Amino acid sequence: EASSSGVADFCAISVLKLFREEDDDRSGHFFLDAAQVSFDASTAHKFLRLTEENKKVTNTTPWQHPYPNVPERFENHRQVLAAESFYVGRHYFEVDVSGDGTHVGVTYKSIDRKGDESSSCITGNNFSWCLQWNGRTYSAWHSDEETPLNVERFTRIGVYVDYSQGLLSFYGVDNTITLLHQYQAQFLEPLYPAFFLPKKDNIVVLVAPGEPLPHSGLLNSISASLLLGCQ
Repeated sequence: EASSSGVADFCAISVLKLFREEDDDRSGHFFLDAAQVSFDASTAHKFLRLTEENKKVTNTTPWQHPYPNVPERFENHRQVLAAESFYVGRHYFEVDVSGDGTHVGVTYKSIDRKGDESSSCITGNNFSWCLQWNGRTYSAWHSDEETPLNVERFTRIGVYVDYSQGLLSFYGVDNTITLLHQYQAQFLEPLYPAFFLPKKDNIVVLVAPGEPLPHSGLLNSISASLLLGCQ
């Protein structure tokens, strides 16, 4: 017999799925293609603090952290990679983002960790793709080329990779899923989720797709009403 908490969890997930539907025919794959992602502590810049079992990263400038000096660590650009990579097939992850200037994207493992030139940043080479909120609007970055996007702000971003098809999509996640920008490319190496937090108090939190959105009062109240009906 299912427990009451199990029924509640099922209903909560069902409610979230209901509110995440959209016209884009790929949206049905998001939950099926959800990837388990965590930050790789060995890559984190010394101004980036990892907490919550390597699921949250915060820029703590000017406070440095006594990380060991290893070849994998970013030395100049305040970046961190995920421990996991995407290769073949479809993959999807979500992050909660706060702070102007925060970048979310993917890159190759071969990105330079010690240089200070633009090619060592996920905005400035031809094997990295990312999305940035600059305080006014979003921009997409690839090969040091900025593409301004006329879209509203979202606190949660979804990243969808169809590796075999060479497709990378960035989504704004609210009560629906909104396509913000899309790249078509030929991926030649595994893709690592990558994050650039250039300013103090920039924060990125890796979340499981389907987790309640921060400050989603309307969704939570509707979810609660529907959960009552599930009891």
